Amino acid sequence: MRFLTCLSVLLMAISLESCAPNSSVALDNGNSDVSTPGESPAALREPAIKITVAELMDRVVHASSDSFLFPCTLNAYSAADRAKLQKLRQTWLSKERDNRYLLSPSTDCVCPGICALAIEDTQNKGANNYGIIVFGEGPPESYLWLIRDLDLKDAQITWSGTAPQIIFRGPNKAITKTCSIALDKNTGRYITTCADSQGKKVAPLGPD
Repeated sequence: MRFLTCLSVLLMAISLESCAPNSSVALDNGNSDVSTPGESPAALREPAIKITVAELMDRVVHASSDSFLFPCTLNAYSAADRAKLQKLRQTWLSKERDNRYLLSPSTDCVCPGICALAIEDTQNKGANNYGIIVFGEGPPESYLWLIRDLDLKDAQITWSGTAPQIIFRGPNKAITKTCSIALDKNTGRYITTCADSQGKKVAPLGPD
């Protein structure tokens, strides 16, 4: 009887250990929380250390093949994709003041198809100090400012299917507006489609 009791305790301990989360994956690159499907895994995380856009691109270009870069892969999975991203990095550096713009790879970037980056303009000290840049379905060495001077203090960048989304919340944290980012096949420009909390269509985010 004593042997059976010890065996039962041992089996229970093994069972509990097998159900534990994979901490090595959870802790990789600071992605330590669990979220619902389609939601940024960093939705409830403490503010992360921010880096510049060029630093993010360099991080992806030189990442090892088994690196855990989710949710900001920049869609650079192959050697050819990384070479294109390196060219995009040079394009960015030639046109923008990189040290002016910061983002967190774990909270401010999603790449379900189109890559969308919410970047902070450190020279803008007001509430509207964020902008959105996108790249993905157009020429691989180009990027586009979707919008500048945006207030994202109570917003979250996430995705639904293959579309990046920006979810805006009110003071009580309730969703007030959701905007999806897509490529307009007719014009070749990226656009936003927005709806309020009731699903009623509202004005899109303004162009740059």
